[in-house]
Amino acid sequence: LTEHALNIDIRHSLKSGIMFYVPTTVKPRLFGLPIPNGWSLAVESIIETGSPFTPSKEYPDIDQTSSEDIEINSLRLPMTAVFDVRFQKEFKLAGIDWNGVIWVENLFNNRNVVHVYSSTGRPDTENNQSNIVYGGSEYQNNPGNYDYGRQIRVGLEMNL
Repeated sequence: LTEHALNIDIRHSLKSGIMFYVPTTVKPRLFGLPIPNGWSLAVESIIETGSPFTPSKEYPDIDQTSSEDIEINSLRLPMTAVFDVRFQKEFKLAGIDWNGVIWVENLFNNRNVVHVYSSTGRPDTENNQSNIVYGGSEYQNNPGNYDYGRQIRVGLEMNL
């Protein structure tokens, strides 16, 4: 019997969130100057170590005798970092309460790796010849190996 990490094992994770909210019933002032009311700003961050993966026998610098199996999930993907921002502004129009929303996911457009080729440990190539990793083709640089990039959403909510 042996122990090994599960595919979903994230060893370290730092998650934080902060929200500022100024209700419409308050008349705020900053350094004596009036500022708008009825808005909120939320910032969320998630920083995690990479999940494990199992290298193949072609992986560079793997010493393996023919009778041994490669240890399952013995290597890890690179760390990931995501920062999201959401801004909402409340207003009233034609007797209806409205919220304008701007939501930016992955604000810094980080290219977070979610899958790698087992022969190279890289998301952009599986071209490994005699323990030397070469650049791959456009086909091998699969966009599915990366998490989503920056996404900007703009919307309008109506509260009846």
